[in-house]
Amino acid sequence: LTTYFRGGRMRRSQFLLGSLLHYCPLMNMNEKGELTPLQNVRTRRRVMELITDRMAQYALDEMMYGGRCVICHSDCLEDAKRVRDRIEARFPLQKGRVQIRDIGTAIGSHTGPGTVALFFLGTPRNQNCPFVFPAMPAGSCE
Repeated sequence: LTTYFRGGRMRRSQFLLGSLLHYCPLMNMNEKGELTPLQNVRTRRRVMELITDRMAQYALDEMMYGGRCVICHSDCLEDAKRVRDRIEARFPLQKGRVQIRDIGTAIGSHTGPGTVALFFLGTPRNQNCPFVFPAMPAGSCE
């Protein structure tokens, strides 16, 4: 939230309330490659559950999804590993195939440290796109 506030994408009142309630914004990447907010989720653990649920909902071939799955993180490797473990437990064909990568400077400069992004092939993109992007509060890997 700190990066969103400092970047002018959030008012001070939103930042204070979100920080107090441990909100993590759940983001969506649209067809133009723009990140748009979907919802605010309380706690880092809950947002990790939610992105795995959304993958189950939108992945091609649903639970038998065997396509490419990549998790990108911004200085938050432990959270990325937790998401990987959840995916491998839920999608049998993904066992040992989920890749973890650094998020890169272009997106990382907008989201800040503590971001975890999940990418996979899914149903056609719309507002409920399968490519979800939760941004977790800084220091969430501690």
